[in-house]
Amino acid sequence: MQKDDPLVKFLKKTRRPVVLEEITLELESVSNPDFKLLAVKNELEKIKAAVCVPLFAEDRLIGVLALGEKTNHEMYTDDDIDFLNTVSNQLAVALERARLHQEMIAAERQLLQADKLSSLGTVAAGMAHEIKNPLASIKGMTEIVVKAFEKNDREALEDFKKVVPKELDRISNLIQNLLAYSKPTKPNKLPVDLNEIVENILKLFEMECMKGNITVKMELGTVSKKDLDPELMRQVFTNLILNAIQAMPDGGQLCVGTNSDAGQLAVEVSDNGTGIPEDKIKNIFDPFFTTKEKGAGLGLAISYKIVREHGGTITVKSKPGEGTVFTVLL
Repeated sequence: MQKDDPLVKFLKKTRRPVVLEEITLELESVSNPDFKLLAVKNELEKIKAAVCVPLFAEDRLIGVLALGEKTNHEMYTDDDIDFLNTVSNQLAVALERARLHQEMIAAERQLLQADKLSSLGTVAAGMAHEIKNPLASIKGMTEIVVKAFEKNDREALEDFKKVVPKELDRISNLIQNLLAYSKPTKPNKLPVDLNEIVENILKLFEMECMKGNITVKMELGTVSKKDLDPELMRQVFTNLILNAIQAMPDGGQLCVGTNSDAGQLAVEVSDNGTGIPEDKIKNIFDPFFTTKEKGAGLGLAISYKIVREHGGTITVKSKPGEGTVFTVLL
């Protein structure tokens, strides 16, 4: 039915059920029939409906309940019409709720799509910014090496051999990290000792901490093994520990602690470094967001994603000039 159909217009106007037999009797009782009523009768016959009940949501006609003849071929009684009115009211409420639910789903999808587009824009901008610097270096060195060939400048050629591979590695690492962030991962879970993982990572950074005048404090509690992906966990805590070390360019204290409570494991990585400004905290896990001069800003985004894929949470507390604490719950 279309909104300009005679039957639809009639139901909107009268706001009551229309019965074919009643309309037929009314038309037969007059010598000059109402053409609008005749059009309604024709519409009812066209859709083979003996009665049509309007479904209203406030002042909006949202549907029509159409029924054919009774199986016993009797006329619809007043009691039948009262019953259909009751049913139509309940049906109208159900339809309106269903419509609102569909609108809500559509709105959520639009928001999700908008969020995806926004994230894509952020990633694209970050990629462009991060790749631009090494590409500029490569371009500059290429121009230099062309002139070096002409002048047989061996020193410039050696510089080219040193710089360009490093810059290409930067681009390669950036792409690998971006793929790690964007590609859905299915953790390969095994019984894992988090204390062992943390200890091994700290051993790797032992020399770097000594050179940077950073003291390391381990507070490893008694934790039971838990089903986790060991490689992904190493990536998470390597990122967090490296982030803490880089936040203390003038030295400081790195503290890593573990504990277990009610079957949930907690790992805390803290430093007394530069801290994170309050207005930056909310963006700390966004891809390509960084408060450091060096780094692509993907480490924390990847760590956040990995922890979420394990059903855990990662939170951060920080005060500028006092330090930062990352807490991972698994």
